[in-house]
Order: sequence, then C-alpha cells, then structure tokens
Amino acid sequence: AKGHVTRIFFDGLGRKRFSLVPKANGEKGCLLAWEYNASGAITGQRIYATPVNMAEINDNTPLETFFAHPQSEQDNVALTLRDAMNRPQFEVKTVYDAKSLSYECFVTEKRYDKGGNLSLVIDYAASLSAKTLSAVTREALTNFVSQQADNDKNRLSRTLFNAVGEPVVTINTAGRISEKFYDEAGRVIMERQRAKPFK
Repeated sequence: AKGHVTRIFFDGLGRKRFSLVPKANGEKGCLLAWEYNASGAITGQRIYATPVNMAEINDNTPLETFFAHPQSEQDNVALTLRDAMNRPQFEVKTVYDAKSLSYECFVTEKRYDKGGNLSLVIDYAASLSAKTLSAVTREALTNFVSQQADNDKNRLSRTLFNAVGEPVVTINTAGRISEKFYDEAGRVIMERQRAKPFK
C-alpha cells in the first residue's frame, strides 16, 4: 500500500536529512532527522514523538516542511561529539525525565590508539543530568567521565591491533576474550572465543 512506503529525503549535498517511516495503520508516520557538521559527519539524530500525517507527504515535499515539524521533550535524541580528527568521541542517548524536568544522558566514550584505531569503548553506568540538550557539551562530558572513571559498573570493551591495524584481540568487561586470525591477504580465516576469562 502507498501509505506503507518509507520515504527518505536528501539535502542538496546528498546527505540523508529525514526519513519517514509509516506506523501500523499507514495513516501516520514517524519522522527521523539527522544533523551534520561542516565536514559532513553525523552529529545527531532525532526521532520525533509527534507523528506526521502521511497523506500530506509525497516525493516532492520540501525539506522545510520537516524542519518545521514540532520538536518535543519526548523526542528520542542521540548526539555524537567528535574529536579534533572528526572521529566519534562521545555518543549520547537522551531520555527526558518529566519529574526532574531534565534530560538523563547515557554516555558512551570512544578512545583511539596512536594508529587511529578504536581501541577502547566505555559505556558509563551512571547518567549525566542536563536541563537542556545544549548543555550537553564536550566540557560537561569530559568532567562527567573523569568523575565516573572508577565506577566498576562501567562496561568496557578493549581491542588490540596488529602491526597493520587489524583487530586481533577483544576483551569485554567480563574478561571474555575474542581472537581473530588472518591470512597473508588480510582475510579473517579463524575466530576464537576463549573459554577462560582474562583477569
């Protein structure tokens, strides 16, 4: 049915800016939006709580229609703050708490080795509270992670790389070890999960 077609809208630079996913009855749709920085890297995603009337949308609907769609505190917002090399450093998922009138921000930090490889991912157990989304700054996140560094409930995933930048060992919070083995052409020829956890 026509109403059950997911529509994707791109801007003049060829970037995906909006996606409209029909709900069960096909009459209303869920709007998703993406934000980018000057380098074209994604810095945010918003899933709008307020539905869109699918009958009013077609392939020629201008982007201004979606930019004008009402935002609300119930929107599902994810933010990506990038480092000086434009790599994701902090990924933040937000949930609005009507009781405290603030956003609870769940933070994932990504760290890189000297070769630029993603070597450590930290999912912080505690959440950062922010009155507005604009308060979720790099400074606020840096202070937050420094305070939460010793929280033993944080979930960590470490990855070690070989001399040519191929991931060879991954260790998660529970100490579970995963290994990858490669042939001379750089193809994975074997993966192994060790039974004994790392301590």
